[in-house]
Amino acid sequence: MLIGIGVLGFELFNASSAYDDASDNYAKASAEYSRLRHLVPYPNKENLAAYDEQKQEAAGVINAFEADLSTKEFPSEPLSPTEFQDKLKASVTAVRTKAGENNIKLPEKFYLSFDKYETSPPSNEAAAPLGRELKGIEWVVNQFLAHPATQVQAVVSLLRADLPEENERGSKSGRSGGGGSGGSGPGAGGPGGAVKPGQGGGGGGSGRRDLVKYHPFDIVVSCKPAALREVLKTITGSQAPQFYVLRQIRIRNEKEKGPQKAVDTNTNPGGEKTINYIVGEEWIEVSARFEVVDFSKPGEKPASDKPSAAPKSTPARN
Repeated sequence: MLIGIGVLGFELFNASSAYDDASDNYAKASAEYSRLRHLVPYPNKENLAAYDEQKQEAAGVINAFEADLSTKEFPSEPLSPTEFQDKLKASVTAVRTKAGENNIKLPEKFYLSFDKYETSPPSNEAAAPLGRELKGIEWVVNQFLAHPATQVQAVVSLLRADLPEENERGSKSGRSGGGGSGGSGPGAGGPGGAVKPGQGGGGGGSGRRDLVKYHPFDIVVSCKPAALREVLKTITGSQAPQFYVLRQIRIRNEKEKGPQKAVDTNTNPGGEKTINYIVGEEWIEVSARFEVVDFSKPGEKPASDKPSAAPKSTPARN
């Protein structure tokens, strides 16, 4: 009995000693790991050269990425105010002609939402940014106009937000297709609720607001579902000349009631039954908010980092 108690005490003593040794070794290794992890390398020539090499490599990767992004947009060309007005007039004429050829309706006095510049030139500072935005808006409108009247019925309205460079001339945007509080554009209770002024613009998420700018515009179109799918696929595709963000979209079907459970089949003169499509052939009214994305070029500093406000008014149906 006494011998057994003595052996048990000896084993407990050995186990306790082994645990203390293991615990001490772990604490020493952990402290050494923490010291090495937070240790600042001695600033000798070798370490400094390695640090500079890594820094230049990281800067090269970042600059290459920014340069690649800057190619995914319409270039900004130097323009005088009168040259912008000439380009605007030519673009409006081309859009109206294309719409007429395809029998697609446009709003009365349609001027691509640059109405105020029809008779009054912009400021020198705003001419070039407006020229670039004109290309972005015109290209989207042309994607809808490329479809026949059997697929696209009308461009109901178009409304853009002022650029920061336009602020000196006032905050009201030019309108095409009317505006008001009872409209149907994304700003009037679209997905996620109304967009407040200032939400359309923005910048990078790392404290550098000049890396990315967003210039929003609202468009309302009456079309078939198939045409909408094709247009959205083209605008968001990799072959698009400009990077766009589809920020909001709302679709209203002309047939607000669902199809009947029992559908009569039609019979043609030959006695054969024809197929009646119950969905996919109706007209829909699409209210969408697109954002023309402006990526800064490497090393470029913007003239102003004020974000574009969301369109002040909401496009309304005619």
